[in-house]
Order: sequence, then C-alpha cells, then structure tokens
Amino acid sequence: MFTGTAGEPGSFRSWQPARSCRADMISLRASAGSPSVTHCSFGTRALSKARALADIAQALAATDPDRAVRLLTEAARMASSITDPDSKPWALRSIAQALATTDPDRAERIASSITDKSLKASALADIAQALAARPS
Repeated sequence: MFTGTAGEPGSFRSWQPARSCRADMISLRASAGSPSVTHCSFGTRALSKARALADIAQALAATDPDRAVRLLTEAARMASSITDPDSKPWALRSIAQALATTDPDRAERIASSITDKSLKASALADIAQALAARPS
C-alpha cells in the first residue's frame, strides 16, 4: 500500500500547493496491477480534492479509462468552483496534465484557461510532451 501526504517526499506526486491549501492523507492500493482508491480524506479544500482526483485519474487512465474520465469531470467541476486566483491555476494544471495522454484537445482547452503564465506554459509543455510520445 502507498500512503503519503501531499507535498511529502515520496508521495504519489510531489505537489507544490498554494499557500492556503492543506491536504490530509491520500492512500492508494495496487490491486491486480490497477490502483484503486481505498481512502481519500481531504477536508473541504476544493483545490486539494481536484488535484487528488486528477492524480488518481491519471493513475487509472490505462486500466480504467471510464472511471478516469468520471474523476476528471468531477475534478474539473471542483476546479471551476475555486475562487482563489492563486489556487485555481494549480488545480487546472493538474487536470490538464492528467488529460494530456488521453484527451489532449480537452487538456489544451483547460491549459489555455490557466491565468498564471508559468503554470500555463508548464501545462502546455506537458501536453506537447504527451503528444510527442504517442506512437505514429
């Protein structure tokens, strides 16, 4: 079992949360080669929830694409509810990054809506890298 706190070395993904973001515990379990969510408790922060859902969806994309799409749709809904201008770009970047391999057009639309120039560039670079890695 993998258990980590967001931002902690060795965690599922090393996050750089906005200063107001606090994520509690994420636990993932590999079951028959397919990660599944066993516990996800984040308090009330939409940013933490959206980013965690995007990370989980990215892990599930190869083995359970339908579930990954549902999680990303929920993550996008949560991201749209974020009003903090410092937090929203982080959530959108996570979602665009998770979509980069499975739905690059949607990922690009989301990345284009990011207001932070650095995060937008990073998200677009992730999408370009995912497209370049696709077999011809």
